[in-house]
Amino acid sequence: PLVEEIAITAHPGQELVPWPEGFRYPGFIFARGETPAAVEAALRAAHGRLHFVLEPARA
Repeated sequence: PLVEEIAITAHPGQELVPWPEGFRYPGFIFARGETPAAVEAALRAAHGRLHFVLEPARA
């Protein structure tokens, strides 16, 4: 498989603010392959399988 690691750096309960106001990503996907196109396809496929459960921010 081309995807070598998926690192989720966000923590349960952590507030995630969308860009441009936000400054953090929920995590990262790392892949390696023979061609940039193959790596991009693997990253897009892995990203498509991620599922996050988000709740509104508490007041």
